Amino acid sequence: MKLVFRLLLVITLLFVTTLGFSQVFVVNETPIAKFQGSDDDKNFINSLVSYTLNDSYDFLPYDFVNVPALQDWYNVLVDVVNATNTNVVIVKKKAVAPKKLAPIVIKKIDATTLKNITSLILQVKGVVSASYSISKTDLLVNIQLLDNTGKVLNKKSVSVPLANLVNREGVILSVKEALVDLFNAWKYYYYDPKRQGSVSLAVTPNKGVVAVLKPNDIPLPLGKNVSLPEGEYTLIVQAPGFASIVTNIYVAPNSSSKIALKLVPSPKMEYPVPMGLLYLDADVKGVPVIIAEGNILGTTPLYTNVIAGEKNIVFQQTTTTLLKTVKFDVKPDVLNYFYVTLDKVGAGVTISANDGSFVVIDRKLEGVISSGSFSKNLSRGIHTITLFKSGFEPFRTNVNITSDEKIALKVSLNPRKVPVFVVTPESSEVTVRYQGNVVGVTPKKVLLEPGKDNVVELIAQEVGFNNTSFNITPSMNSINSKVIKLSPLFGDLLVLTDPTESIVKFNERIVGTTSVDGLLVRGLPARKGTLIVRKEGYRAIKTNIFIQPNIQNSFSFKLKEAPIKLFINTLPVQNVDVYMNEEYYGENDGVINVELGNFVMKLVKPGYKTIYTNVSFPSKVDTVIPLTFSMTSGLSEPEVISTVNSNTTQIDSLVSNGDYIGAYDVLKSTKDLIVNSGYTNFSVSLVKLYEFLNRKEKEIQPEVEFYTLNSKADEVISKSDVFLKSGAPKEGLKVLKEFVSNVNVSSVSDERKNQILTKIKDKYRELALIDISSTVSNKISDANKFVARGEKSAAYVVFEDTIKLIDEYVVDVPEIVSDVSNIRESILSNYVGIGIEVLSNKTELAIINADDLTNKKNFTNAMDILSSTIKEIRTSKLYYLDVVKEFESKLQSKYDEISEKAMEEEQLGEVKGIFDEVKPIIKEAIKLASINDFDGAINKYQAALKIIEVSEYRDNPFLKKLKDSIVADIAKIEQDKKEAEEMKLKKIKIQEELEKKKKELPWWTRMQKAWTGVGFEVSGSILTPQGSDFAVTNLNIPVNVKLHISILPILGLSFGGFYNANSEMVSSNAAYLAWMGMGQLGLRIPIVKQISIFGDFGTGLSMWKDSLIMRIGKDYILNAGVDLKFSWFGIRMSYDMAFYDDFKNYQYGGSFGIILWATED
Repeated sequence: MKLVFRLLLVITLLFVTTLGFSQVFVVNETPIAKFQGSDDDKNFINSLVSYTLNDSYDFLPYDFVNVPALQDWYNVLVDVVNATNTNVVIVKKKAVAPKKLAPIVIKKIDATTLKNITSLILQVKGVVSASYSISKTDLLVNIQLLDNTGKVLNKKSVSVPLANLVNREGVILSVKEALVDLFNAWKYYYYDPKRQGSVSLAVTPNKGVVAVLKPNDIPLPLGKNVSLPEGEYTLIVQAPGFASIVTNIYVAPNSSSKIALKLVPSPKMEYPVPMGLLYLDADVKGVPVIIAEGNILGTTPLYTNVIAGEKNIVFQQTTTTLLKTVKFDVKPDVLNYFYVTLDKVGAGVTISANDGSFVVIDRKLEGVISSGSFSKNLSRGIHTITLFKSGFEPFRTNVNITSDEKIALKVSLNPRKVPVFVVTPESSEVTVRYQGNVVGVTPKKVLLEPGKDNVVELIAQEVGFNNTSFNITPSMNSINSKVIKLSPLFGDLLVLTDPTESIVKFNERIVGTTSVDGLLVRGLPARKGTLIVRKEGYRAIKTNIFIQPNIQNSFSFKLKEAPIKLFINTLPVQNVDVYMNEEYYGENDGVINVELGNFVMKLVKPGYKTIYTNVSFPSKVDTVIPLTFSMTSGLSEPEVISTVNSNTTQIDSLVSNGDYIGAYDVLKSTKDLIVNSGYTNFSVSLVKLYEFLNRKEKEIQPEVEFYTLNSKADEVISKSDVFLKSGAPKEGLKVLKEFVSNVNVSSVSDERKNQILTKIKDKYRELALIDISSTVSNKISDANKFVARGEKSAAYVVFEDTIKLIDEYVVDVPEIVSDVSNIRESILSNYVGIGIEVLSNKTELAIINADDLTNKKNFTNAMDILSSTIKEIRTSKLYYLDVVKEFESKLQSKYDEISEKAMEEEQLGEVKGIFDEVKPIIKEAIKLASINDFDGAINKYQAALKIIEVSEYRDNPFLKKLKDSIVADIAKIEQDKKEAEEMKLKKIKIQEELEKKKKELPWWTRMQKAWTGVGFEVSGSILTPQGSDFAVTNLNIPVNVKLHISILPILGLSFGGFYNANSEMVSSNAAYLAWMGMGQLGLRIPIVKQISIFGDFGTGLSMWKDSLIMRIGKDYILNAGVDLKFSWFGIRMSYDMAFYDDFKNYQYGGSFGIILWATED
């Protein structure tokens, strides 16, 4: 047992620095025995797993070693153990040297071999075992994953048709997916696994049944389990003499669905023209469709009966798809299935890269680079793109789609390097250098150039071995591993102490006691080590030293006297390091000497919780002081510090690779480790590390929140897709709505928040349209069938329900209002004629039936018929039409007529009086409602209600009916008021947006829109002749009428005339004119769109005063002033001067008037 313990101790000390990081798997391939193909194909097959593992080092976090290298590794360790294990054991009272370990020759990898190997090589975690076999038609690759005991953990098989060996990229991809599955490493891989489910179909009767899955035309045989990729399919089942069945199915991952259908005989339908069933499908659901021949409307997928023949089909433009027109020939008496791939709105990416490169977008394998490029439409937002190809380094990037333009991505993949696993069994700290750069320490995976002679240097002098190097020409077709046996270096150690006779321990082994000349130890390995010097009655010294090779290394120590003697007993383990105030005092394998004073004592043992306690030694004591402590399993303080430092390095690595979520997870677990350790009250180092982690957390928190939220968005979108495929799109919309509310309150920046919201809103709109499309399409199809059979009333009911459905949905999902408005308007325009005809017939029929019941004195039922018909008309989606309102008026008149007859018949004079009092109020309310005075109408109705309610006849059935009718009218008006207010708010919002856009225009453009156009002026002026005062007898008071034509905001023409309104001046000899026509040229200085300064100057044309007098070039008119413009209405104020008799005389004054404008603004 002692031998086993010593061996394990040696190995643990040798490899303690690598156990947490290196996980090694042995690769063992069994080649095919016979192969009739080419040597090239044979070599390709026999190295498939090795090649693929070499091509997967970037995502498989393991190291791989071949069997010969594993054997060398083990045998070097055997030499190390045999050289260092010199402990003798006592057998039958005789000293016996330890038994030497024997080297091995590995002939096969079995449980016994693995047990021996893993006793020394703890990094070996298991075996990848691969075998190949050939049948007549297929290659079978069997791969097993074994643990380090030989137990099978997982196994996978890949079957490849021999004809497909030419497609080596595809074969390697299949093996790569199998290896990813074998190691359960999908989260590290480029894309998510392709999930599949199975479907079996049973149909009765089953004679002549043909079942096909569209759009890929996959045959679905009856009674067989057919494996299919996850997704949505259209199942079409047909058989002679039976009606075709068309239904949508969803194949869920890892599921087995059984579908049972029953065929029904085809109905005997006689049509005046040949008809055919049409199922129109597209890659985007919910797109509005118009079939020009027959004016048939619907949304994809559309299932309807149409007249046979050539059809022009228009797919209307939506927010995600472009307008597209196609032409199909519909055959009579059969089901016609057509599938259309729609052109998407421009947002997306075009990738140029190496031919054959696989394209992954958002962890979904989308296609292959062909002819140098690949194009894909994408929704707005952030998308992750990965390109990979066997033998090349993968390329990863993120693209942010922010507009409708495609992003061009040009990539040239770099050839992949080959991983070579380098092991130095004697030491796990040898520095590896390649091409002058340090790449790490052994054991290390080094990436080298394939097919070339590479030189790798090993810098081992610092760990006690000679530096060395090796050459290797690695190949992608084999596991490349290199075991290097190091040549050790030695040095001498001289330790001098005061006092002498001090015990010296080096690397946990006592090497002697010092004398006056010190202690000389020869031939120590030249490496780092721990030196401990101790003597009873003195404080022990512990320090780290480095033995330089080929020299005598001298160290001198003066021990400090420590009078207190402690015997520290720790259970269940001994050899515990003792620290006082964080300084080393020795191991508890004997007496511990301590100075006088107060101390925080720390007991440290790897694998056990560190113990802290306060001790005090105020005075010298001659006896040994015993102390006993119980140690519990757990991480010691140094182990916690080491783990934290290691995790911090891992966090930095994850951050540099963009894995912020992974880094955050490690950071949180590391902080939890520190807190749960319980050492923060004593350990200054851990407190500082915790503070450092807090600062690091603040640095990466924004990135973590963004990527977490973005990842959650992808999950929510996937979840909504699952709801959609399971037939519950409303649940998907609910999930999306909840997520949006969470995004709005998150602390992510608005810019990044909008990136996430954009793709959520796109998915939201898509689900909403898909949800409404199928229902609306089916209803329209039903309505068209009713119309074809002449059942217009039934068609009208379906049309009403369809419009109601759309309106209700818009209330729930306002984001689709623009998408469905065209559909709604198209449906309304197509059934308005049928609707009016149906409502007209209902009106006439109601009046006829009411008259008949009235003749039979059944007034109550007569009024009920009229009341229900009025209600139906008021709730009709065609109520906005005047002709429909006339139907209501006609019915209301008949209702009033019968009400009067009923009251007369029942001799309810008092009730009739109330009716007479209420009737004009109701008519007034109806009138107010018709001009949208909703509040006035409601007040009138409420006044009528009050008259009824305070009447002692309020329980009279006629009054009760009248009251119910008024209450219903009030509710209808309140609804109309609400809709009007909503429409008003929409108009205000649109106007605000227009105003905002106008404000964003350049100043000159805004002035052009505001001041270019036509204006009609009516104004009045007050003018007085030169040298006169403003007495009435001296004034000319022209009334001006002008037409202004503004060619530019700064230039215009005016034509018109004015008439002198002062009769005294007209009759006076001093009168300037009675009536005059004129023309002017004007200049304008616009300031803003509401204010401008103008100046108009022109000549008189002719004057009428008793006779027509020409005044061109004799009279001149000048106006200068300010125009104030309020949309189409304006005010003009000016200073006026009129010159006549060739400027010899003039008049002056001012004018004020209005202008009616017609401008673009």
